[in-house]
Amino acid sequence: MNTKIIASLIAISTVAAAAGAATMAYFSDVETSTGNTFAAGTLDLTNTITGTASDSSKVAVTEAGDGLNDSVVFSNLKPGENGILSWTLSNTGSLSGVLTTAVAYTSDENDLVEPETGDNGDDDNGADLDGELDEKMVLVLKKDGNVIVTNGTIADVEAKLEADSETLVAKNGSTVDSVVYAIEWSLPYDAVGNEIQSDDLGLDVTFTLKQ
Repeated sequence: MNTKIIASLIAISTVAAAAGAATMAYFSDVETSTGNTFAAGTLDLTNTITGTASDSSKVAVTEAGDGLNDSVVFSNLKPGENGILSWTLSNTGSLSGVLTTAVAYTSDENDLVEPETGDNGDDDNGADLDGELDEKMVLVLKKDGNVIVTNGTIADVEAKLEADSETLVAKNGSTVDSVVYAIEWSLPYDAVGNEIQSDDLGLDVTFTLKQ
């Protein structure tokens, strides 16, 4: 076979192979997965504080709003008076969490007025700087209306609040899980006297919601 015939056969084979490749087809299918996201949930603890007193002129409530400090101030108290300090804690987030409480209190003598010096064991120079209001004020602690401390002191309330915890489930539509703590206080005529004059009792409470 001469060279021209061989070259022609090679050319014909090449063209045939190319034509065959051009006419071949395969089944195919394509699936996509786009727009995948990861979104974090929320824990959002809100607090509504209230305060009432038998003499409404002696209570001032500061409701500062979510994430800000709320407080109630009871002032110029005397034997025979009573009131309530309460907190409504709600989880408005998308995740459930556990509510815990930390409590700190202070009891200050302030100035010893003359009637007080002979009635409470303090010396006339006011060497004892601790007041007696923390021991003489009678407190009842309630959780969702149920009594958990009966006729106790602020130390009893501190211990109970710090030992307690509550699971607040995530918000479900318009349904919000909440817990209410309330301190009912009183200064009974038969339990207090001059020893509490001018004394201050300070209470700081920190509520924390954790997952």
